[in-house]
Amino acid sequence: MSGTSSGGQLAAEQVRRMYGSDFYSRIGAIGGSKSRTGGFYGNSERARLYGSLGGKLSTRNGRKRSLEEQARIRKAFEKNYAHLLAIHKASKHKRQVSE
Repeated sequence: MSGTSSGGQLAAEQVRRMYGSDFYSRIGAIGGSKSRTGGFYGNSERARLYGSLGGKLSTRNGRKRSLEEQARIRKAFEKNYAHLLAIHKASKHKRQVSE
């Protein structure tokens, strides 16, 4: 069952039984608290914007969108994605230089 969604659900249940129901929240908080550069660290408004765009593009919510609406969302995402990628590259360079 490994590599399937049902296998992943069983693994997640096992992890929660072994380490507690808040395991994923705790490890996410640890990673987020260690981050000090780039990305969304200093700009929660940008995090909200990109999260919103990603959620609109996601097909997992089952909502069907017209081709025009999909194109409009993708255009907004691509415009902002170039900016986000530039920030990521700059912060990655800072980390490499400081090491």
